[in-house]
Order: sequence, then C-alpha cells, then structure tokens
Amino acid sequence: MDAVTKTLFTPFEPLLGDGIVAGARRHPGLTRGMVLQQNFKVFAAELSDKGLVVTPELPDEGDFLQGFVSLPKNADEARYETARVLRLLKGNGVIAIAGANDAGGRRAKKILKDFGVRDVQELAANHARVAWGVKGGENEAVKEALEKGAPRVVEATGFSSQPGLFSWDRIDTGSEILAACLPDDLRGTGADFGCGYGFLSRHVLRKYEIRNFYCFDADHRAVELCRENLKEIKANVHYAWEDLSRGVPVRTLDFIVMNPPFHEGRETDADIGKKFIGTASSSLRQGGQLWMVANAGLPYEKALSELFTSYEKVIQKNGFKVFRAVR
Repeated sequence: MDAVTKTLFTPFEPLLGDGIVAGARRHPGLTRGMVLQQNFKVFAAELSDKGLVVTPELPDEGDFLQGFVSLPKNADEARYETARVLRLLKGNGVIAIAGANDAGGRRAKKILKDFGVRDVQELAANHARVAWGVKGGENEAVKEALEKGAPRVVEATGFSSQPGLFSWDRIDTGSEILAACLPDDLRGTGADFGCGYGFLSRHVLRKYEIRNFYCFDADHRAVELCRENLKEIKANVHYAWEDLSRGVPVRTLDFIVMNPPFHEGRETDADIGKKFIGTASSSLRQGGQLWMVANAGLPYEKALSELFTSYEKVIQKNGFKVFRAVR
C-alpha cells in the first residue's frame, strides 16, 4: 500500500463500503461494493489481481455517500478529478482527497474550500495530507475545474489532449527528434509503445504505407485521445490499454517506435525503459527494427546489446539520444 492511499483512508477506517474512489490503489479496506476507478494499467491490474472490480473511467452519474480521490501531481488534473467525484456524491456526502506533500498534498484543503465543501478537516501523515468535508452547493470553482481539466484540442499542437498526460500541451522534444530520425522505408506492421495522445503514431501513419499499426499505452486516457487524434487516418489501426512493462499481445512486428517513460508507478530512472526494451524485443520478428528515443543520461545500451542482434546510436542532441536496434 502506498503512503498516499494509506493516508487517504485513515480518517474513515473501517470503510463503509458504499463509496467511489478515483485513482484507486491497493488497500485492505476496499471491497467489491465500491466503485474503483484507475486509468493507469499497472495499478488497475494490481486491484484486479486482488479480485476487485476496477474501471478506467468514472461514471457519468452517481449518488454516493463517500468519495475519495488520490490526487495526481498536475494541479489542473487534481482539481478536475476532485470536482468530478464531488458531483457524484449525495447532497450530504463526504469527500476526502489526499496527496503526497511534495506532489500536491498541501493543496488538498484549499481545493475543498474552493469547491464549497463544508466542515473541512485535515490530517498530515506518511509524508502526505488528507483533507475531507461535507459536500456543499456547487459553485463556479467546480465548474471552472471541470472545464480546465477536460479533454480538448490544444491550439499549440493541434492534438486533442488533457492535463495530466505526458507533455499534454506541447510536442515533446524527444518525440520530435525521433520522428526526424526515422528512415524512409518503414513498412509492414508496426506499433507505437507508449503512444500518448498520438504524436508519433500520426507521424508514422501519415508518412508511410503501413499495413497494420498498434497503439499501446498504460494510460487509458491516452489511448482514447490517440484514437480521437487518428480518426481521420485511413489505415488499419488497433488501440489497446496495456502495461508495456509486462508485455503486449502481438508478435512478429516489423517495427516499433517508442519514447518510454522513466518515472511512472513505483519504479524510477531506467527500470521501466529496460522493461519496454524487453517487451519490444519479444514483439518484433527476426530482423525487425526498434526505433527509440531516451534521455541522454539513461543507460539503455546494455539492455539493447543483450536483447537485440545489433544496435546503433543514430543521434544525440538537445539532451536526447535515438537508437536503432535490429532483432
């Protein structure tokens, strides 16, 4: 159990069992009677493995006695998720929100007060803070939070995106560098590992004649936004919510493009990227190509040399390096 989840439920133990949890993580008090939402596949799988029912999306309507939110780090996303859960509560329902002290937890009490929550209380524990209170009448701050955190077309990029996604309001520099390095002859069946909202996928599908293409991401929101951003593409594209550190249900791909994360979940630094490399190796046909971009300081060379027949560093610039590896 992570520290934020432990802190979130501390004032309410034992849990009543009639509630909704946004950003749910493993906790012994969770029951099958609760609505558990988790859009990150790794954490959703942990809940499912415990026999709990988990959904990647919050319901559109509800009438819950209790609502809980594990606050994401992005401020607009945190207010958005809190506002959404608040709307799903009964008139006298209780809402509790918690975050790590260094990742938005210190904002929790202010968020609830801004949203008109009554009798707000706060508890600090486990390097985190939980704030809770009774739902009041909906106000303009709630409406504003719902607008600012919702999916929308970002003018600067032309892509549909949402606060909380990686590089949500700009084109990531690493992805731009990788796109510029791709060769002229990619063909066959390919995939984007960690597709995000679809920048690399759209680039590949517009530039090349691709037979089949797979868009994988551990964030359910990203998969759905990628689908939206590629809806005009006339190609056979498949979308899937997958934990790429565990594997994907495809083999014998001709090529993969990827810009793997390095700071999600419980692992940091190069651990996740190394697992992505392992999944890529097992998903490519013999002779298939991996095109990958990474922060210049992350040590992926050993993994590439062990899992691929050959690899080369194509370019290093602006703090990033691009690799081409052949299975």
